[in-house]
Amino acid sequence: MHSYKVGELYTDRTTWPELAQYNYRGGEHELILFFNKPTSKEVHAIAKERAEFALFVERRLIVIVYRFGTELPWSDAPYSIHLVPSEQRTTPPEVEMDERAWLHIVLVDASTGIIKALRSLTMTPEFTWTLHQAIREQAKMPFTRSEYNSELDALFSGYRSHELAQMAGTQFSSTSTKQKKEDQ
Repeated sequence: MHSYKVGELYTDRTTWPELAQYNYRGGEHELILFFNKPTSKEVHAIAKERAEFALFVERRLIVIVYRFGTELPWSDAPYSIHLVPSEQRTTPPEVEMDERAWLHIVLVDASTGIIKALRSLTMTPEFTWTLHQAIREQAKMPFTRSEYNSELDALFSGYRSHELAQMAGTQFSSTSTKQKKEDQ
């Protein structure tokens, strides 16, 4: 993972659209959350409260569905390996059914570009295996941005995030976090 620190810029950009972005790049799983002026409750929920994740996979679509704490609603972050810049694009390794991968979460204030919270947690072995398999399968499929966007539009016109979480075959939750020394 890149070396991120709370209180510093995420990149050299100082404004971002409000969105969530899941990426598997450079061998790392990342969930980047861009909130416009996140409240102290939102920061606390993302940094410390129970985290729940669901993996929705259908045809070419991979969607990470998540929520933090009990007050923040379910949200989602679609993913396509084909949209990762080629110099960062890697397929995840095949893993044994008992292996776990780390998921790194970064909360960025979209209005300033400043990192407000960092969190790392391990995915369950089933979630790790299923996600790695889905990404490897997706990498083999033909891709056009217009077809991908059409499939996403169709999915999101029919379902909300909480419904995708209920339909997902693989889920996990975590209350444990890993804090790096510089983040404490």
